[in-house]
Amino acid sequence: MLTMLQEQFPGFRFSDQDVIYHYCGVRPLPAMRADNPGDISRDHVIHLDYAGTTPVLSLVGGKWTTFRGLAEETADKVLALLHRQRHSSSRMRAIGGGTDYPTRRTRETYLRQFAKNMIFLSKELRSCLSATAQLQKPLLPIAQAHPTGR
Repeated sequence: MLTMLQEQFPGFRFSDQDVIYHYCGVRPLPAMRADNPGDISRDHVIHLDYAGTTPVLSLVGGKWTTFRGLAEETADKVLALLHRQRHSSSRMRAIGGGTDYPTRRTRETYLRQFAKNMIFLSKELRSCLSATAQLQKPLLPIAQAHPTGR
């Protein structure tokens, strides 16, 4: 991926030390005749089969953005097979770069603190914050070191 990034931005140099966060997942999609992978349905199904008397659950399809719900639905099916109930949920737990992402209640304070020594306009910061939570931590030290934005 760094090689591909380098090809897209030849004026910059990237190394492993520049990677702040990474994530990888594999999603099997249902077999379909489609010329374009984007045409394959992202609907999901949890299929129950048996290997002898052992139940085997297979999750096929789904969207990356719904992985948590898919995992909880699959876990509920496994727990039902074991005659157990789920005791906790990850629904409200922050994931990936969202761990320290400001809440609706703290967003304005966060933006004011971030913009204090910056030349960025509040509108630009809002757009940046909406685009990705991954930018918040790495940008703050840069902003403090270069208050004029240069």
